[in-house]
Amino acid sequence: MSHPTAFVLERLAVDDLPPDEAAAARAHVAACAECRAYADSLAARSAARLAEVPPAAFVQKLVARRRVARRVAAAVTTGMGALLAASLILWLPRAGVRLKGGGFALERQRDGVVTRVGSDAAVRAGDRLRVIVTLPAPAPADAWFVGVDGHVDALVDAPVMTAAGEQPLPGSVTVDAPCVDGWIVVASGDAASPATEASLRAHAAGGVDRARAAPPGLPAHARAARLRCE
Repeated sequence: MSHPTAFVLERLAVDDLPPDEAAAARAHVAACAECRAYADSLAARSAARLAEVPPAAFVQKLVARRRVARRVAAAVTTGMGALLAASLILWLPRAGVRLKGGGFALERQRDGVVTRVGSDAAVRAGDRLRVIVTLPAPAPADAWFVGVDGHVDALVDAPVMTAAGEQPLPGSVTVDAPCVDGWIVVASGDAASPATEASLRAHAAGGVDRARAAPPGLPAHARAARLRCE
């Protein structure tokens, strides 16, 4: 069965899909226990954030960030519920790793629960991982997994042109069995290149002892976060 991406399910949760795509996604969620669990976790997370952030306080934050008090006031009177639901999906704890001028974090989905994790994240077989990048300006981004057993897996097919702000890289990956410790390496701009991947493969080929250390000599726009198996 082909599953919608996590990004599609998140857009569905905030009514951000075109009608035909929304209908197809809802039909899939109704028939797929895994995707339904993820959709339920999004709804629960939004409800929890709504309970934590009173509407008045949330509006004050929007006013301070965007300096558009009149627009926010209009949103309050016409659709506070939709505004909160659409925005709170992105207001997650800022665990992550800093890139030069930006950063990245990982979202781990386990048993239908999505958690944002940073460096030294604990994973196990069956976990689904998604890379979230934050960039100050549009730039290509790429990501790899470097295992301590010496293998390197590309997490995206090719560098992806990514908009400014916080954006998920396309798709997600599932931790295989048996789980292998390693590193997630994310690069942006000029560092999202075949040269960076070649450097990672050369490092991993140096043997298990060498691969257990963080990849050395990463470009300025590349960073590594450790993954350890539970």
